[in-house]
Amino acid sequence: MDVCFGVTRVSVESDPYDKDMQLIHDPISKTILVSFRDKLTTLGPFPTKHAAVKAAEESCRLLGWKG
Repeated sequence: MDVCFGVTRVSVESDPYDKDMQLIHDPISKTILVSFRDKLTTLGPFPTKHAAVKAAEESCRLLGWKG
C-alpha cells in the first residue's frame, strides 16, 4: 500500500489484483478511484476505507475480475 499526499493506492504487486487493476482511496473525499481494464470510475463517498475497497472490488467483479 502506497501513500502520497494522504491518498492511498490500495493495489500493489503482492495483492491478488489483476496487473491492469488499481484502486486509489482518497480519505478526504472518502471516494475510491477504480482503474480496471482501461475503464476509470470514481465511487463513493463511503464511511470507511474498508467499505470503499469492498465496493471497488465488487465493481471490478461485475467487469470480469475473478478475485
